[in-house]
Amino acid sequence: MPAPIVGTVQAWMVEDGAQVAEGELIAVMEAMKMEMQVLAHRTGCIRVKAAAGAYVAAASELARIE
Repeated sequence: MPAPIVGTVQAWMVEDGAQVAEGELIAVMEAMKMEMQVLAHRTGCIRVKAAAGAYVAAASELARIE
């Protein structure tokens, strides 16, 4: 699951290994003092790849949903 923007992973709303549903809020990112919600693109088990507080480039891998 790619990062939608360049910015900081503010917080994960789910734990690594959790079951998530398509459209569920899984993380919040921040860029230039604006927050963006990251939603699950499909249903499955999430594997977090970027830690909370990490600065990430757009399209870099945030997590995998298997």
